[in-house]
Amino acid sequence: MAYEHIWNPKDKLSDKEAIAFLTRVVPDITNNAFFIRKESDDGGSMIAVYIETHDDNTRGYEDKPVKFEELHGWRVVWVNCPPQYTNRWRKK
Repeated sequence: MAYEHIWNPKDKLSDKEAIAFLTRVVPDITNNAFFIRKESDDGGSMIAVYIETHDDNTRGYEDKPVKFEELHGWRVVWVNCPPQYTNRWRKK
């Protein structure tokens, strides 16, 4: 497979390690509430970073601070969501 090194890297972080890494990095790009979790879709497993928008509905962050190499093969999806949205997971 031409892209095997991308899809199946030998040094891929565990999902818990990837979430822990993002949990340390995301506060540097937003003051808004956020939640990070492992999800999957037709493309396979991924890490989803939900960041709440500002009150005026503008995006809650400026730049995505993470390079592909830093997560060793994890696909990261950045999701803008309305204020209070991430509370749905914190209340569990």
